[in-house]
Amino acid sequence: MIQRTIEKRLSELLAYYPVIVLTGPRQSGKTTLLKSMFPDREHFNLENPSTLDFIKTDPTSFLQNHGTNIIIDEAQRFPVNTVRVRRDRADTRVKCLFR
Repeated sequence: MIQRTIEKRLSELLAYYPVIVLTGPRQSGKTTLLKSMFPDREHFNLENPSTLDFIKTDPTSFLQNHGTNIIIDEAQRFPVNTVRVRRDRADTRVKCLFR
């Protein structure tokens, strides 16, 4: 994989902020980057209808059931949830990555 200059900055941001958002053009390697930097984190893709339905229906349970360090891919599919997750995550000082 190509070494990305943003890797160091992402690590620094995660040490300070409970939630970060990584945006960029389609097919630019955002998911690949996050998965390679954080292989121990659960990854959830909101293009999966059952994942999207669960997080829409009960975002609090979703977060409680899936630990403290997660990656949510395609978060724009449910933008209201991003705000909700940010609030919930800030309350517990855990780390969540959005792509």
